[in-house]
Amino acid sequence: MNAHRGDTRIREPGAKAPAVVTELRGGVLMVTLNRPEALNAMNPDMTKSLRAILADAAADPDVRALLVTGAGRAFCAGGDVKMMAAQVGRRSPNEVRRKIREHTGPVILALATIEKPVVAAVNGIAYGGGFSMALACDLILAARSARFAQVFVTRGLAPDTGSSWFLPRLVGPWRARELLFRGEPLDAETAHRLGFVSRVCDDVTLIDEALELATSLAAGPTMAIGMIKTLVSQGLGSDLAAAINAEADAQAICMESEDFREGLRALREKRPPNFSGR
Repeated sequence: MNAHRGDTRIREPGAKAPAVVTELRGGVLMVTLNRPEALNAMNPDMTKSLRAILADAAADPDVRALLVTGAGRAFCAGGDVKMMAAQVGRRSPNEVRRKIREHTGPVILALATIEKPVVAAVNGIAYGGGFSMALACDLILAARSARFAQVFVTRGLAPDTGSSWFLPRLVGPWRARELLFRGEPLDAETAHRLGFVSRVCDDVTLIDEALELATSLAAGPTMAIGMIKTLVSQGLGSDLAAAINAEADAQAICMESEDFREGLRALREKRPPNFSGR
């Protein structure tokens, strides 16, 4: 069974629910973090599931866009603090490095690099690694109740999961230092003013608005959108000449696509295009 088709097996009473639930709605894969009793804090089951789901989604032409959200009253509280507390003094520095590099880090990297649009619907808190997970998505819609915080420093920790990479690029190095140094929560409106939240929604309409956005992206030329995503990410670390060369490569590939031919047909026939992502 493909990871993104969801877990349809009948579970015995008392069996543990899956850490991540998926549902394919048209071309949109809804990915729901499903540990509401722990505010969707990340644990090994969740990161393992997310790595498999994202790898499967990347390879599946039926998945045209993704929507990531959290079950219950939180998006993601970051790492599982209870699990971390139980492991104090039991893990070597090399084990900590391996956990980040092989478990949580690849989830963030997969979200940021998958060549399909990813929308985050942030309900409630997005703290620590949960904040980073939202930042790894292409567009963030936030409920009015949403709160964002880089809480690592409040636990005596440096950031992980890419926070020190995302934030300076989104809000500038000075504001990034303030957010990382202080670890104080930002409300949704402040996050919108800072520019990393695209839209603030009423709590009751968040999922509907996010699904509408993801569905509109899924109906677009997703091959081109994937290349745009890659170009923007690469452009942050390249000079203008390199960016123009990369754009030339992407344009040449897109001009061989069925979506390009459909776009021209639709223009000639004066109708909306019907893109297929190919």
